Amino acid sequence: QYSALLLPVCLLCVKSSKHVRVFLYGIFISMLLTDVYIFYQTYHGEFRPSALLTSGVITATVLKMVVLPAMVAMIFDKAITLWEQKILILTSCVSVAGLICLNTRGGWMAFFPVGLLMLLYLVQGWKRKIAMLCGCCLASSLILASVPSVLVRVDSIVHSESQQSATERKLMWESAYRMGMDNPVLGVGKGNYAYKYQHEYISPLAKEPTQGHAHSNFFQMFGENGFLGLSTYCIM
Repeated sequence: QYSALLLPVCLLCVKSSKHVRVFLYGIFISMLLTDVYIFYQTYHGEFRPSALLTSGVITATVLKMVVLPAMVAMIFDKAITLWEQKILILTSCVSVAGLICLNTRGGWMAFFPVGLLMLLYLVQGWKRKIAMLCGCCLASSLILASVPSVLVRVDSIVHSESQQSATERKLMWESAYRMGMDNPVLGVGKGNYAYKYQHEYISPLAKEPTQGHAHSNFFQMFGENGFLGLSTYCIM
């Protein structure tokens, strides 16, 4: 349930810059495998792939928000070789494609503005910055033009689908809060939110009974893992 606690334990074994690189490459490889599975799920018709977790929202808004910026930053590390840089660029592109396939608007809104700012900071020279911006605009235009489902999701960010969408989220947050308060130490258990919400904690006012995520990582973490899991998540 608290397997994420193994991460700090692994970090205790890092003794040199070489160990840091090996550690990061291990994380990048695991993300690449996750992206391959996301593509597999998308190919088989899943609009919101779950990836290798119980929810694709966690993959998009937690894992990718940590791994993708690390990939982008490492591309500009002068200590890596040219072939390592090329592999990192390719892996980053694959990971961005995986993020798009997850169809999680929160993940998009979190990463793309920050990623763009990172690139503007890391890319040297105004000509290169302008070329990078043009490349990003071209890539975005091609994606929006060729993948209608992405365009619909982006449009829904600007034009709210309905007041019901906001109301439903508030009801899910209230349900997740009650889960956590009923099980304050350890929560209802990792991966049990969907079942508990749909069968025990769903509000009588809810109109989307099949929802499987609280649409808030903090409420989701509190409901599934209690105060212990939420505090660990906030610290990390």
